[in-house]
Amino acid sequence: MTAPLVEIRDVSKRFVRRLDLAGRIAQRLGADIHEETVHAVEGVSLSIAPGEVLGLVGESGCGKSTLGRVVAGIHAASEGHMLFQGRDVAGLSGAEKRAATLAIQMIFQDPFASLNPRMRVEDIIGEAPLMHGLVIKADWSGYVDDIMRKVGLDPSLKRRYAHQFSGGQRQRIGIARALAVQPEFLVCDEAIAALDVSIQAQVINLFMDLREELGLTYLFISHDLSVVEQIADRVAIMYLGRIVEIAPTEEIFADPRHPYTRALLAEAPRLDQRKRAFTPIEGEIPSPLDPPSGCAFHPRCPLAQDICRREVPVLQPGRDGRDTACHLEHETTAPQSA
Repeated sequence: MTAPLVEIRDVSKRFVRRLDLAGRIAQRLGADIHEETVHAVEGVSLSIAPGEVLGLVGESGCGKSTLGRVVAGIHAASEGHMLFQGRDVAGLSGAEKRAATLAIQMIFQDPFASLNPRMRVEDIIGEAPLMHGLVIKADWSGYVDDIMRKVGLDPSLKRRYAHQFSGGQRQRIGIARALAVQPEFLVCDEAIAALDVSIQAQVINLFMDLREELGLTYLFISHDLSVVEQIADRVAIMYLGRIVEIAPTEEIFADPRHPYTRALLAEAPRLDQRKRAFTPIEGEIPSPLDPPSGCAFHPRCPLAQDICRREVPVLQPGRDGRDTACHLEHETTAPQSA
């Protein structure tokens, strides 16, 4: 098997909201006030092979974007390890650290908010490669032109500002900025969610073309199952900070195993089910400030048993080798006692 390009091992990310001065005084006076910890990501392990597109799917607030930012190096993991080309990124320094940082880039959901409104497009795209010595000043303008053509933008517009472009063009600028430092791995965080449907198709095609042309690898984060079905080689399903199922795309959509995956796919609109009355998954996603015991999905799961309320299921191979985090799925594969 091909060695993973990117691997994360038991990664967790927690955000702690400290008490302000008034809170600390109130606490000393006996008030029941404590620091709050958001359990955004809990014990996630994933590996992504070179050239692969891994889709990451889940409801809003499940920790998808936080995990993407940890992979991209924007957030430091609270626990666990992030490996690039088999080496722990945290242990790198100097030129090796810089190379790993440049090799992993992120494309954000809101193309306008992620672009500096005071910078011209040529500077947005060309600042990083010039600063990191990937291009010399004499070749800089031509380099920016080449990158813009690669993402379908007219280089004659490079002196304009971001607000002078459409939403689809601004997203292409964000993609161009990421490509300008010659990355190997892109984290796409809801990269087409803010675009019109017709523009979404164009950007998806652009991602696929760039994958073929440049040999890119993607972590494609989305809540849109139809998009993930088109673009991803494998799909990881995330719920309240944990991966509950991961498998090749066609297997996930044909035969979902985890109760949450089944519920998620059952309520995805499809043309062959136009007359069906769709209902959302019952209950609300629990708060990451106070996650439930055992399986995080058990308060909403119609199949939950006592063990689901007591023990956290481990993501491991179940029937046919499918990786799931579900006690019911693993009951059928557990060895029978004599």
